[in-house]
Amino acid sequence: MMRKTILGLVAIAAIAAPLAFASSASAAVSVNDAGVGHVDKSDVQLALGWNNKAFDNGAGTLNFTAGAEKITVDYPMSCFNLNTGAVTSGGHRLFVQSGMAAVEATPVLNLGNGRQITGFDLSGKSTGFTPAGSTVVRDVTCGADTVLFMNEGSPTQPGTMSVTGGLKVNGFDLPNTPVVVPAPVL
Repeated sequence: MMRKTILGLVAIAAIAAPLAFASSASAAVSVNDAGVGHVDKSDVQLALGWNNKAFDNGAGTLNFTAGAEKITVDYPMSCFNLNTGAVTSGGHRLFVQSGMAAVEATPVLNLGNGRQITGFDLSGKSTGFTPAGSTVVRDVTCGADTVLFMNEGSPTQPGTMSVTGGLKVNGFDLPNTPVVVPAPVL
């Protein structure tokens, strides 16, 4: 009798394990550093601790955000080569503000009934930027063994924004979202 019970439990575990892993493996957050990609319903539910009913009731209140930075001022600079003494153009002194950016999300509807949301497509379009923390100075030199030398003209205020942190929904980290830190956009 004991042997049959143990064998029965082993059989149940063998069947249940792949099912448990299948549900977590089917979750998919795939978003690039520009904020373009897809988030499955199950990822949102996991992040917020929602069941299907809570998701259906709260789907209209979801806000997707990502860590971001905005270049507020860009000074064009010359660079001095420490080995050769040559002066070249192409450097930048950037004033960068960190913060959060809202990411535009379009619900993906179930093809069968056209009503239930199965996930969200993220367009990469930002609907706003909320500053957080202090502005920092970032120097971009002209290459190896160079330092910024002299200002080469008037600064610009490009307002260029890039995604620097993981994706969140209603302030909670989404699972499987890597933090991507792209090179500064000039």
